Amino acid sequence: MNKFRYFFIISIIAITSACDVERKIDFESFSILHNENLSHDIHGFIITESSNPLKVPSSFNNINQLSNTLIHSNWLSSKDYLSNINELVYAFEETQLQESQVFINALKQAQKNYTQNILRINAYAQTLQYSYDKTLARYTIEANDYRKKITLLEQPNDYYLENITRVENELELQREKYFKSKKLFIDRLNVVLNDPTTAFNINDNLNFKIRQKTKPQCEKFWGDYESIKTKNSNNCVYINIDYLISNVSINNKNAVHQIIKNNAVNLWNELTLLNGFYDTKTNKTHFKNNLRSQLANLKNDYLQRKQLCAHTCPSVPMLKQQLVSLKEEKNKIIEPSILDKNNKIDIHSRAFNRMLTHSLLSHDLEITNPLNAFIALYDNPKVVDTFTSEYAHKIIINYPKEFTISIDRRGNFIKPKIPTKHYSLYVDVGSTCSIIYQPNHQGLLPKVISADSLNVKTKNCGLAELIKHNLEQQWFHYA
Repeated sequence: MNKFRYFFIISIIAITSACDVERKIDFESFSILHNENLSHDIHGFIITESSNPLKVPSSFNNINQLSNTLIHSNWLSSKDYLSNINELVYAFEETQLQESQVFINALKQAQKNYTQNILRINAYAQTLQYSYDKTLARYTIEANDYRKKITLLEQPNDYYLENITRVENELELQREKYFKSKKLFIDRLNVVLNDPTTAFNINDNLNFKIRQKTKPQCEKFWGDYESIKTKNSNNCVYINIDYLISNVSINNKNAVHQIIKNNAVNLWNELTLLNGFYDTKTNKTHFKNNLRSQLANLKNDYLQRKQLCAHTCPSVPMLKQQLVSLKEEKNKIIEPSILDKNNKIDIHSRAFNRMLTHSLLSHDLEITNPLNAFIALYDNPKVVDTFTSEYAHKIIINYPKEFTISIDRRGNFIKPKIPTKHYSLYVDVGSTCSIIYQPNHQGLLPKVISADSLNVKTKNCGLAELIKHNLEQQWFHYA
């Protein structure tokens, strides 16, 4: 008896549990279902804050934003144009949709069009640059001539005469210091060597080499030359010390080596201040502001000023106005903003873009917007409709399985496990009908959902059509 009672209780629990998890949608109570064939299985979708098939995906938004940015950007002014196209191609490829291929093909053609445009523009810019260079060279020479005259005339004769006298005195003092340093060098060598001829030869054959510093510290050797420490931070200076001590006895080599290194630094400083340093290997003069050059420049400036004022000195304000007029004349021929800091044509500048747009140049060079084909597709409702239809279908297929319900044609389904009280149940009945149930604040599903249930509403379209509508609204909103 107890045994039968046990099985009876178990059966009652099983029946009660089954009734508790089974739910039903009374399709017959919904008048809008008359046009639907309910011979197929129907799917319901749990919509939560985190999972919602009606929400436009971020990947779709990204395609819209990238497309919109690219379409409305200036293809010539934007130096990132090709990389922006590549980014959009990748975004379309990421969808893995068949209908995205038409957009990808158009974008890849845009890349080819852009490259062809740039080749034609660069060829034209090179021709234009040649003309600009000649014009700039002519105006630069004239402008420098005006500036030189203005500089010369802004100071009186006394200024040049006083400075010439000052620098001549400094030059004479520096010459004396240099020769005293050379004599001191010879004397120190002679103390060790006790041989005036050898000491003189070492001084006479001391050679310097200089090269630009490429590392924080100068390399100790450069061929058979050895570095010395100087105050100049941009260059490394070397002397032929091995050659100088080659004929010195072994007993005196170290002492002579040290004397040469110590005195060479002082000789270098005195020499460069007096004369600068001319590198015969590179034909380049270093330390151009040396005293001898200063004196030569002052004398030359004084002579030029005398020649300018042979009869009457030109008016400085008049020269300045002529310089302004010259610059204005040049800017009428060459717009300054079309050139970069090196006076080279910048094809990505706004000025060059305006020149290209406001003339027949684009037509002559056969230049068109690289994106024309893509823009035509982007604005074509039929193409967009096909793309968004496939996108909507993908959203439904990839919707999380735990939020998808299978409903048989009689409306029966198993109550799902819903992790939140705040949700909606969207039943995709067919292409012309959907049922949406919004539960009460407790989040409970009734045993039967009918047309008379609270919080029930219907739509005259399926889920795919509704998703597609949302996608197209977003697409053309950006457009």
